[in-house]
Amino acid sequence: MNLFQEGAFNARSGVLPWKVECDALSDADWHWAAARIAEKFWVREVFGIPTGGMKLATALMEYRETHGECLLIVDDVLTTGGSMERMRRKTALALIGVPRVGVVMFARVRPAAWINPIWQLWMPR
Repeated sequence: MNLFQEGAFNARSGVLPWKVECDALSDADWHWAAARIAEKFWVREVFGIPTGGMKLATALMEYRETHGECLLIVDDVLTTGGSMERMRRKTALALIGVPRVGVVMFARVRPAAWINPIWQLWMPR
């Protein structure tokens, strides 16, 4: 299975001309990414976007700290940012006063300022 695939793919946001097939990533890949994220953010809680963000969220669970500084919202691929924004609103009452930080493995578009891509797949013109 290839990580990057060409073709017409149906997504929540519409038909895409290519996709990132995150099922191609191994458990070791997800744990590697979680370790890199934990180097940058002191995590109190993690919420994964169903279903794509669940492997990353699970890998990040071991890095949670009782006095961590942020609540992470994670996903595998950001296409429009809609799912991340909905989860941000949904978690508004969880850990009030703790900042929400978004992290995605791949961003197909420029993300909102609060979302950090590990890899960005867009290029400024």
